Amino acid sequence: MSRFFVRRSWLLLVFVLFFLYGCASHQGKEHPGVERVVKTLGTRLGRDDRVFFLGLSGADGREDRLAARVYAYLAPMLVRVCRKNKAAAVAPESLAQILELWRMDLAGIGRHDPGAAFLTGVNIVVRGTVVAEGDEIRVFLRADDIKSGRVVLADSEGWLESRRLPVKARIQPYYGSSPYRAKSGDGRLELWSSSPAYDPGSDMHFFFKVGRKSYVTLFEVNSIGEKRLLYPNTFQPRVRCRPGPAYQVPAAEVPLSLSATGPAGTSRIVAVMTWRPGIEEIGMREQGPGFSETLIQGGMSRVAIRVRIE
Repeated sequence: MSRFFVRRSWLLLVFVLFFLYGCASHQGKEHPGVERVVKTLGTRLGRDDRVFFLGLSGADGREDRLAARVYAYLAPMLVRVCRKNKAAAVAPESLAQILELWRMDLAGIGRHDPGAAFLTGVNIVVRGTVVAEGDEIRVFLRADDIKSGRVVLADSEGWLESRRLPVKARIQPYYGSSPYRAKSGDGRLELWSSSPAYDPGSDMHFFFKVGRKSYVTLFEVNSIGEKRLLYPNTFQPRVRCRPGPAYQVPAAEVPLSLSATGPAGTSRIVAVMTWRPGIEEIGMREQGPGFSETLIQGGMSRVAIRVRIE
């Protein structure tokens, strides 16, 4: 009798193992249409590309639970494609502080924005749309090379069964857009522009206020990623700012003008508050995301705005 039960136990164990293996094989198998859309994107990636997966939205342009589930399904495949092509997949967490610093909305970035590529170190932004029909969905991906303006479109060309998707998924965070007047998160530093847009060659004016005695530095990064130190400058040397008055750059009484330069597009202006002077020298030496990280690590408060050069 005991042998009979032992034999049945072994048979049950073998059945369970085969069942688990079958489930694992089913989940690991990728849908042909999804493979196609990922491979289409992968053939355009190169060694120097840095890719940010913005996420997916529904047909109405909003991110919902289904889009989040599809993103959770696609993301590991997209990361593998990047590795295969020697490209770097940039994690959202690593960009969170930079996007917050520049009050940047990657979803709102156009096809061609070298300035954003310079500040974030990302040159390819991948976004997509999920279209649902009953229990089946279709995936459309778009990859924008914001440095060169190149666009790659990919379509799953087939329907994916929703039951293959993970049940739980976190909706990706949304990064708000940049106004031309803003205040730092701690409320100690406020920055604004005299206008939301300027004609090329026209004079720009910026203003800031501080909530405590400190040093303030202003940088501009134009639409093609060129940096310019706005303050301190030749006629407005480094001083310790005090709470109360609004500081103007350039000041009305100095023979200095800040002309709107560079190609048409978005210019980003950042103000950084520090206990001690000197961050301007370090900031002008750094390039790319290293510049943004210097402002994040070296400043006790910071705020950024953007203006259009039209």
